Amino acid sequence: MNLRLIVLLAAVALGAAAQAQEAGEPKRGLWVARANCASCHAVERGERSSPNPLSPPFAFVANIPGMTAIALNHLMQSSHDTMPLIVLPPEEQWHLVAYVLSLRDR
Repeated sequence: MNLRLIVLLAAVALGAAAQAQEAGEPKRGLWVARANCASCHAVERGERSSPNPLSPPFAFVANIPGMTAIALNHLMQSSHDTMPLIVLPPEEQWHLVAYVLSLRDR
């Protein structure tokens, strides 16, 4: 096998692994949201107001123009004055991201 083919196969494999990391399961994300976020945020589909009025409902966040999985993941990892820094395992975080984005208006 020549070196170019090996490098190409490695690049494809790494790209697929990175993409798989960013793909979460919305159903599992709902569980993560209920366990970690529901005390402040409205996390369920159809909920319009959050327990903490300073915390936006997840459906609102999902519908912010330009919101992407990468942007939401970064947002969750950034500290905010009104939000505690909750550290989730990467897999749970991607499930949560997938769930939040599943709340977008269709």
